Amino acid sequence: MKKKRIKLNRSILSNTFEVKIAACFKVFAKFRYPETTNDYVPDFSKPVLVETNPFRAWSDYRKAMKRLKRLDTKALEETYNNLCDEYSREIMIKTIAYVCFNEMRFRFPLFYSPYLQMGKLVDSGIVGEEAILRAGGLLKLQKYNIAKLGYDITLWHDTMGIIIDFVEEQYKYRDIVEAIPGDVVIDAGACYGDTALYFSEKTKGADVYSFEFLPENLEVFNQNLALNPQYAKNVHLVKSPIGDVSGAKLYGIPHGPGTYISNVKQENAIELEIVSIDDFVERNHIEKVDFIKMDIEGSEAAALRGAIRTIRKHKPKLAICAYHKPDDLCVLPKIIKEAVPEYRLYLDHYTINPTETVLFAKVP
Repeated sequence: MKKKRIKLNRSILSNTFEVKIAACFKVFAKFRYPETTNDYVPDFSKPVLVETNPFRAWSDYRKAMKRLKRLDTKALEETYNNLCDEYSREIMIKTIAYVCFNEMRFRFPLFYSPYLQMGKLVDSGIVGEEAILRAGGLLKLQKYNIAKLGYDITLWHDTMGIIIDFVEEQYKYRDIVEAIPGDVVIDAGACYGDTALYFSEKTKGADVYSFEFLPENLEVFNQNLALNPQYAKNVHLVKSPIGDVSGAKLYGIPHGPGTYISNVKQENAIELEIVSIDDFVERNHIEKVDFIKMDIEGSEAAALRGAIRTIRKHKPKLAICAYHKPDDLCVLPKIIKEAVPEYRLYLDHYTINPTETVLFAKVP
């Protein structure tokens, strides 16, 4: 019996960018992985599974290609072309693949790095047995001394958070985009103060303006600052969310590190007043801004629009989380390039799961 040939849909393979995605998809379709999710530490003793059924592999490939068609591939291609090195472009392709395939078909590069083995070293710095529960008891915070990681810092946090912040250095792109001594930093989405302490260490005591509004996060933030009095003078806590228009009324939806703001009032919501970075910088007569970090659960686009004057004037280095919304990789780079066309863009990913993709920008 003659096998029916399946024609490849060429309508979405019209350029090099999409051809690369399709090639990547074909590779992923050949394998399966024993874990059911990448949100926990997997069992390395279990081998990678090769898909022996070619029809199943082909079917999964075609499903992924159909999901790709739902994305704005033209805008994604523009971002891809604006990325300034091959590593960033590779990460972008793999990020798209994760969206289009399920987790059983895909692993991020960090899966094969020492990343997952760092937990023992981090846990060796735990001080005492006391714990703080947050996010409705889902998140357990312990006190860590991270001198073994090269930081003169003691803080309440969790193991994975410390690995991401202080080992992988989520807000540093290689030696190209990073906070350096003397940099004035805007730390948007400060949560427990871990990033405020990271930037304080990196900038050697320069001013860090940390934005956080959730009371239960602020409680831990203040405890962490008290544990590190050497940074008490340079970390400035601002108890407001940031956005595009100062004075706008929105609602904070509590969820620990994943707390976000919405224009729809929900149960347990906190009424808030937005401040824009532009207005904050001008009102407080901040003379320079060298680095802006944003991890604000989907409000990054609005916050960038509220920082355009600051970005154009100071041309700070940027580290903007680009995974909270499906169109982040389309929208965020466009806002940045329209504000300052000479920005060079980079992309990296800092976990084995789909969270913590960061878009970086720097003026040469």
